[in-house]
Amino acid sequence: MKNKFIILTIAGLLLVSLAACRNEKTSNADQNTFNTTADNQSRDLTFEDLSHYAFQFCSGAGGWSTDFEIEKDGSFKGNYHDSDMGDTGDDYENGTMYLCSFSGKFTDLTKINDYTYQMKMENLTYDETPGKEEIADGVKYIYTDVYGLEGTDTFKVYLPGAPVRDLSEDVYFWVRWANDDSEEGTQDTLTIPIIVNEEMGYGIYSYERQTPYEEAQSTLNTYQASYDAAEEELKKATLQSRMDDYAMQMYDISDSCLNEIWNLVKYNTSEEKFNEILIEQRKWIADKEAAGNEILDQNDGSSAQMDSSLKMAELTMERCEELADYLK
Repeated sequence: MKNKFIILTIAGLLLVSLAACRNEKTSNADQNTFNTTADNQSRDLTFEDLSHYAFQFCSGAGGWSTDFEIEKDGSFKGNYHDSDMGDTGDDYENGTMYLCSFSGKFTDLTKINDYTYQMKMENLTYDETPGKEEIADGVKYIYTDVYGLEGTDTFKVYLPGAPVRDLSEDVYFWVRWANDDSEEGTQDTLTIPIIVNEEMGYGIYSYERQTPYEEAQSTLNTYQASYDAAEEELKKATLQSRMDDYAMQMYDISDSCLNEIWNLVKYNTSEEKFNEILIEQRKWIADKEAAGNEILDQNDGSSAQMDSSLKMAELTMERCEELADYLK
């Protein structure tokens, strides 16, 4: 039960990515940072340029996908998911889901030609150990390695305008549906930036990323739904131990939301502004912990831990909204 609502939150975030794989989000060539030959020749690609896109590896038919975003310093984080609703058992009658949350960093972005760059991947890590299994709400969750980034630590980036003939058939298979999704039909050149895993023959396409504020609001809404679900379970609980568990779940959810939005603030505010927010954040953390400890000190009853967790959860969700507003 410990990770139940965190799992459900991850599942909610993955449903958003699945919508993109089903073509509910489309690439927007007009918004591409590098959109013309002149652009490609005038200056070198940077990780900041790539931070304007969300990257996705899937077949275009839905069902599974790997999704990640790259930040201005080359760091990245994302999720992979797949599901098999036919794989059931006594405790998981609703099927099996394979998933992972991962992070790492791309480095050494080096120009090969006007349309092609190469980069290294470092420090690929997972939130949960691959191979771990757990069951929640009748679904078995199996944590895996990330599909699409395996088999190599060297990747190529192809920019809009790159001739399709420069890509292998295996690579273009993965990005064709996204690249040809335009009024012109079949393309001779790329219309979107893509990342290529040559070792495995994979192509990872891109689409325009939400604005930081939109991304923060989407994150906040998703975590709020899990927060509210945990709160409803708390109201129905009759044992104090279960009430304590649900209250702690609410705090864990709020803290995960805070970390996600803090990452957006870190990479999407000026250095001067971020340092101001950082000072404010440190004071807020001290005040939040003091508020929780005060409840523990003043209440020696059985509900003390629950009340402390709820207070810190409430303060943390409020702080998430405040941080999101910095991105307007």
